[in-house]
Amino acid sequence: MLRNATLLSVAALLSAPAAYAQTDALQAAAASAVSDFNARASEIITDKGLSASARFTQFRALLDKTYALDFLARFLGGDAYTKATPDQQAAYKSVFPNYVTALYLDQFGKLVGKTQRQVSIRTVGASEVFVRTEVKRTSGAPATLEWRVRKGADGQFRIVDVATEGVSNALGKRAEFAAFARDKGFDALIADLKKRGAPPQGKRWLLAPVQRRPVRVLIGPSALP
Repeated sequence: MLRNATLLSVAALLSAPAAYAQTDALQAAAASAVSDFNARASEIITDKGLSASARFTQFRALLDKTYALDFLARFLGGDAYTKATPDQQAAYKSVFPNYVTALYLDQFGKLVGKTQRQVSIRTVGASEVFVRTEVKRTSGAPATLEWRVRKGADGQFRIVDVATEGVSNALGKRAEFAAFARDKGFDALIADLKKRGAPPQGKRWLLAPVQRRPVRVLIGPSALP
């Protein structure tokens, strides 16, 4: 009995370094995904040689590569998406990427030129990492962002959510989508997202949110599926 316990203790000690190394590698890859996204997003947004349309196209390509858009489409659609017909689901998923591109161009445009540094990182489970960064403000305490990064079945690390000061963007948008679909119907939501995600034609282009209802949710390990 004592011998078996000793063997188990030795095995645990021998496996610990490998587990730590795996966690370190996971965290490094997630941190790199966030850093690379921010660097490329900044390049696209600040490139004065790009037309509004070209900027939109390049940012859409960046999101396709770095964000889990298929997961986000299904998650934000919620019950309305689950209960929709296959044709409605296809229509919704066809307009969703452009909507998110428009939304994030507006949101991340506000971060350009501001100093952002990583302050902490933590792993949840075998494939998910939370990378916390701080953005320096002109005055007052820095703003806190928490990037939720997930390793997919293909081995790629993609962003699934960003929480600002504890407010989850994905959970907030899910609530907005649900309210909109409940009040006006899923087809109306699809039409609205298509309108808001229309690629810009002019030199300047701004986006308003689907709804302005503030939804505050403290993000945590079980906040998203």
